[in-house]
Amino acid sequence: MGVVKGRGEKSRQTNSYWLNTTKGKLRIELLENELQGIWHENLDRIQGSRVRWSSADAIAFGPFASNLSFGRDAHEYNRWEIVLGAAGFDAENTQLIFVQRRHTAAYGTPPDGGVLAHVVGGRILWTGWRRRQDPGIEPIVEWQDLTEKLATRDLTLLLEEGMEIYTVSRQNSLRMRHWARNSSWP
Repeated sequence: MGVVKGRGEKSRQTNSYWLNTTKGKLRIELLENELQGIWHENLDRIQGSRVRWSSADAIAFGPFASNLSFGRDAHEYNRWEIVLGAAGFDAENTQLIFVQRRHTAAYGTPPDGGVLAHVVGGRILWTGWRRRQDPGIEPIVEWQDLTEKLATRDLTLLLEEGMEIYTVSRQNSLRMRHWARNSSWP
């Protein structure tokens, strides 16, 4: 017989977000670094920003004020990276920069290059995204199943209120569901 002791689900915030564009959804994953704080503190302002500039190399959205510590060095960037940079080397003009192709540039980023995230899904939507408004941002939440279950042949198993019992009849092979209402098997 199968026994289900309890059911439940637990949600967990992830480092993944949907960017809702007019062409569909892009999925991004934040990197585990200190730039996440700037992302979380400014999410409302990032969401309301528009295209600031675009080139064959990148598209920038903003500006919004942040506490970004920046440098003036050039860094190499790869396609699908999302970078936090300070336009005019001014943290009051922080931008979210979507890298479209591999290149080297000085975007007013932290010494490590300022890579905040990567685009991991919906990459086909990338083309033609220029000159569009910044997408809506939606966090991706994962759900974990907390159902506790077991399979046993032990008919002396003590049952508790709310347990679900699943058996199969040998005579007609119909699946039957029994709700435990007593503390022991009949």
